[in-house]
Amino acid sequence: MKKIFTIAIAISLVLNSTLSYAARNNRKRAKNNRAISAKALFVLDLAKNKIMLNKNPHLKLPPASTAKLMTAILVMENSNPKKPVSIKRNATLVQSSKINLRENETYLTRDLLEAVLICSANDASVALACDIAGTEEAFVRMMNNRARQLGALNTNFVNSTGLPTKGQYTSAYDLVVIMKRALIYPEIIEIMTKRDSPIKSDKGRLIGLKSHNKLLWEFDNAIIGKTGYTRQAGHCFVGLQKIKNRKFLFAILKSKDPRPDIRIIYSTLTQLINNR
Repeated sequence: MKKIFTIAIAISLVLNSTLSYAARNNRKRAKNNRAISAKALFVLDLAKNKIMLNKNPHLKLPPASTAKLMTAILVMENSNPKKPVSIKRNATLVQSSKINLRENETYLTRDLLEAVLICSANDASVALACDIAGTEEAFVRMMNNRARQLGALNTNFVNSTGLPTKGQYTSAYDLVVIMKRALIYPEIIEIMTKRDSPIKSDKGRLIGLKSHNKLLWEFDNAIIGKTGYTRQAGHCFVGLQKIKNRKFLFAILKSKDPRPDIRIIYSTLTQLINNR
């Protein structure tokens, strides 16, 4: 009887310890979620397809320039990186941010895609959209059809750039879905790892591109992705984190200060990995 009682106590201590450990982890996760300034976030373990962190993952919010990730996907699916693209006047008239493309210049599709993903060039995005679909409006219909096919059901695009427009929205969950598709293209991954890159027109004009993703310097390519910012949308980011040979897709929307938010996510994931 005494032996059974001793075993029961031991089991109870183990269970209490396990439950206490799980409770501490849950409290840490909840505390970190509160500390993150972003209104919405979603983090997915890519290999296990497991949700790691989330906060309002299906809330519809403006995408800012993270919308360009869908533009990039459609470029890869419907064009050729070596195809020449002639710049039309409508692309030169778009609002910033842009690289000041000039009418009748010609660039390779790959160069314009670099401008879209590295320094979020709106003029390059419109140029590619019109080259593929004839008009930006027709291209946007392609974007929305593709979003629905991928399962991004809380997303609606109104332009190819992410510039503030009524009726344009996405969710943190949907951005992760879109990013997952983008990562099947090595070209997109390669471009996202670049801190800078020069592109040249057919007339020999050289444009230097510098990445808007400052995390490339801080994490030495352990975090790649697409930035976005407007006053309405706040700071947005969708990307891939690599931690100890594991890959995590994540998105944040309407953040007040994205780099501290992303550091918290990175630190939380690191702790979860180390504790297992």
